[in-house]
Amino acid sequence: LTDNFAMAYQQMGIPVVLVDKPAVAGISSVMPDNVRAAACAARHLIELGHRRIAFLGARPDPVVEARFSGFKSALRRAGLEFDPQDYIHGSYSTHGAFDATRAYLKQRRKRLPTAILAVNDEAAIGVIRALQASRISVPGRISVMGFDDIAPAAGSNPPLTTVRIPRRDMG
Repeated sequence: LTDNFAMAYQQMGIPVVLVDKPAVAGISSVMPDNVRAAACAARHLIELGHRRIAFLGARPDPVVEARFSGFKSALRRAGLEFDPQDYIHGSYSTHGAFDATRAYLKQRRKRLPTAILAVNDEAAIGVIRALQASRISVPGRISVMGFDDIAPAAGSNPPLTTVRIPRRDMG
């Protein structure tokens, strides 16, 4: 449901609540705690021994900003620094994340992270494909983690580690 449709429904007197989208123009929303979710994801990677973790974001929006904030917070708490060059400017899509990751790998060839946290599962699948196309073992050389727990996450090769966003429960 786009913001325009939500506003049109509201104007027709149909109650509208956005799920996993920020509130707009007086329309209420139910959002997960993206800051906490990203902090938990980063802590999981840190507990696995990762010390250099890249973040694949997407266009600037509240979800990306919250997840990146939680990610950086967990790194700081663990005494780790985030290198701004390890922010991969990607997208929410598999194809966009694939292209962004390939460009990142060419640029950072000599100083790769040991893990990449992607803003969502579709992007994480794109990251995995880009790593595999570059002959980088996943998860052997670089671990990948996403958000949302979409159905294709379990079917990816290797299966994707993901943070489940309980959209059904939120609804």
